[in-house]
Amino acid sequence: MKNLELKAYYDDKNSINSNLIHYDKTLYQKNTYFQTSTGDRLKLREENNGKSEDNNKSEDNNKSEDNAYAILYDRPDLVGEKISNYDFYSVNNPKQFLKVFGPGLTQEIIIEKERKLYFYKNARVHVDKVKDLGLFIEIEVVIRTDQEQEESNEVMKELIHLLKIHDKDRINCGYRELLINKTQNKTCNLIVEKMLECHSGTKLTPENIKFAEQYDKDASVFRTPNPNGPLYTMKKI
Repeated sequence: MKNLELKAYYDDKNSINSNLIHYDKTLYQKNTYFQTSTGDRLKLREENNGKSEDNNKSEDNNKSEDNAYAILYDRPDLVGEKISNYDFYSVNNPKQFLKVFGPGLTQEIIIEKERKLYFYKNARVHVDKVKDLGLFIEIEVVIRTDQEQEESNEVMKELIHLLKIHDKDRINCGYRELLINKTQNKTCNLIVEKMLECHSGTKLTPENIKFAEQYDKDASVFRTPNPNGPLYTMKKI
């Protein structure tokens, strides 16, 4: 299965034309991400359908529903539209899933968000309020047939115009990467603060830089947990 996708920062002052893009419901999602050896992204999504578009439904039919899915997908980190290939299956009991598979999986990070779901032709539009990150808009043009493949770019262009998405607001990665980078930058700042407090011209102890993955005690060099992240050098005081 695959989508043509785009993600961007979103201004809540923007309004969505409900005559063209139809609101469906609001979802509350918790995505637990795990490391993979292939570079693909793997997550367990726990989802609660908390609100329905039709407030006139009977109480029995308007109860919230809980769903969970294991999702494996491959998507390049590119600014603008990109193809995402994915597979998923329903998980009836997410707690049992984590109990059985958790010991063999390395958890990376948890993303929690409120998602307003809209539909336009064969596309899904998400307005996401992501915990610790802010407000975003995401377009997923679903591609199931050769015809949808041919028309996907045109549908994407129509939505970019209707939603007034500007080039400067587009992002080249997912919420997982954004939150990991934010967390690492915050951790790195804490490391620098602690090192400035503790360093007095002598060798640094592992306790002073316990969050660092790599360091050279003599040269006072350390790197953030991201192997591709910046290298920091402490100067002697």
